[in-house]
Amino acid sequence: MAPKISPSDLVDKFVLRMPDGMRERIAIEAHRNKRSMNAEIIEVLDREFPAAPSLEEIFEQVDFLIDMYKKDADDLVRRDMLSMLSVIKIKFDELRKNRSDKPLDSSE
Repeated sequence: MAPKISPSDLVDKFVLRMPDGMRERIAIEAHRNKRSMNAEIIEVLDREFPAAPSLEEIFEQVDFLIDMYKKDADDLVRRDMLSMLSVIKIKFDELRKNRSDKPLDSSE
C-alpha cells in the first residue's frame, strides 16, 4: 500500500537556521497574534516581499487614471495622477524584471 500524501507534503519547504533567541521571539509574537510560528513567519515574509502586481492590476490602475484624467481638468488632480502613474511605473518595472525571461503580454 502506498503511503498517504498529506497536503503539507506538497508545499515548498525550506530549512532555516536562526540566531539564538529568534525562535522564542517568533513564538511569542505568533502566540500574541493567535497564529502558528509558520503562519507568523509567512506573514512577515509576505509583508516584506510582496508579490509583483499582475498585468491585470496594472491595466486596471491605468484605466482608472485615464478615466480620472478625462473627468477632471483640475491641476491638483493631474498632479495626483502623475504621482499615481509614478507608482504604477515602479510596479510595472518590478513586473518586467520578474518576467524578464517571458514575453510581456496581457496573458497570465
